[in-house]
Amino acid sequence: MAHIIQHPSSGDPCGAACAALRRSPTLAAQHTGSLLVRLVDRWFDWQERRRAVASLGQMDDRLLKDMGLSRADVDSLRRGSAHRV
Repeated sequence: MAHIIQHPSSGDPCGAACAALRRSPTLAAQHTGSLLVRLVDRWFDWQERRRAVASLGQMDDRLLKDMGLSRADVDSLRRGSAHRV
């Protein structure tokens, strides 16, 4: 079961930020729009990364070595366990 942390001054589970969004429909719309823009940006970033990893996977070991990568590096990227740059 999830625990909700209460804002100390208001008892509101999301605090002053949620209260401000409830008071201002315009601010709430901007916040929602901003969230949507961030989600779309992340989706496009994910798609671009996926295509780049697929391209690396099609290269031979010699080309990967020329770029300072190994087949294990590409496999790690495919699994998502490589550190993101």
